[in-house]
Amino acid sequence: MTIVCTKQVEEKLNVQDKHYRSNNLKVTGLTGNIDEKKEKFITIAKDKLSVDIEQTEITPMRMPREGPVIFRLINAWKRVLCYNRRSKLKGSNLYISEDLTQEQSKIFYQARQLRTVGKIFDPWTRNGTTMIRALHGSK
Repeated sequence: MTIVCTKQVEEKLNVQDKHYRSNNLKVTGLTGNIDEKKEKFITIAKDKLSVDIEQTEITPMRMPREGPVIFRLINAWKRVLCYNRRSKLKGSNLYISEDLTQEQSKIFYQARQLRTVGKIFDPWTRNGTTMIRALHGSK
């Protein structure tokens, strides 16, 4: 019975963590301090992604000295627009992805590995869920 309870608690925590991260974006390729990275992302969102984000609508959540920055957007619709328009950043050194939980990240990693060996055609994430396109083209 203890194992079942522990699994149920883990599942609930995972659902809460997924919900907590739902308005976050993981942005790789920005340089500078916290204020500079925030300002650069707002400018890039406006100029390249055509999404007007105000200073008060975005908060840096986690920011190591190097590597990706996690931004929380207050407006969920603007987060969706930024994420859906991220392909406009191709060719730049900037990448936008979803802020996945550890479990979701492992699943997405495994899907990418299956793509490398040719077992699936294309993996991606949508709202924290890993989606795959099979080799014959269906989803």
